Amino acid sequence: WVRLNRHLPVATWDVEVDPSNASFVYATSFYDGRVNSLSGIQMSTDAGNTWTRPATAVPNPGVNTPAGFNCAVERRTEPSAFGIGIRPDASNNVFIGTNCGVAISTDSGVTWTFVDPTPATPATNVWDVVVQGGGPTSQGIVDICGDDGHFRSTDGGNNWTGGSAALPGGRCS
Repeated sequence: WVRLNRHLPVATWDVEVDPSNASFVYATSFYDGRVNSLSGIQMSTDAGNTWTRPATAVPNPGVNTPAGFNCAVERRTEPSAFGIGIRPDASNNVFIGTNCGVAISTDSGVTWTFVDPTPATPATNVWDVVVQGGGPTSQGIVDICGDDGHFRSTDGGNNWTGGSAALPGGRCS
């Protein structure tokens, strides 16, 4: 183990290393209270020596969200991110639970898009993400757990099932 003192903010939730490139490290954190916040999604391309928050790591309506994406302004301006899932058979696909739904990158964290598994209601906290390879569409299977329950996507995060229907509802972790 080696302590990495350069990751800010220090209220970190999750850290994941790309299984195909150990230089790529993703970290998530709670809102840090700064005017120019460093919280949410951070990444390192040099095994944790330096960290950046990608420009698209915060939802920006009309830029990196689908039409009709609904996340409260204070959630976007006070970003928090939680669980991280990396697709094992295509590690350039990264899924992160945030306080505005799910952030998805298909280019190893360079750019991020945000989706809400429950588009009929405002986006809320997604606490954890588990990603499996394969699946019926060969786009992996993504399971998330959040304030709205457990949801699953079998097409890379484009469509979601679950909540109070096919998958267990209620609190989860």
